[in-house]
Amino acid sequence: MSTYFTLQAQNNKSNKIIEYRIQDLPDDRFLEAINLFCEDFLPDEPMTSSRNLHGNENGKKEICNIWMDIMKQRLSIACFRNDGGGDETVG
Repeated sequence: MSTYFTLQAQNNKSNKIIEYRIQDLPDDRFLEAINLFCEDFLPDEPMTSSRNLHGNENGKKEICNIWMDIMKQRLSIACFRNDGGGDETVG
């Protein structure tokens, strides 16, 4: 698993400086990433929000299956908290 970049940024809620890392998305985190896409990304993404895809269960399921197929090709990276307080996926 490669880490490509680390960075520090201020947390908007606590004003604390948090460290993050950008790395390959591990296989055991695929479902977590899919959930992040479906719950946070899909409703705001212009191409899907204009078609109300996030409100259509069949459409949502189909796009999630496509994302899973892409992740299985190991082409995805993710951003994780790296501050000792957890290994939260943030992007």
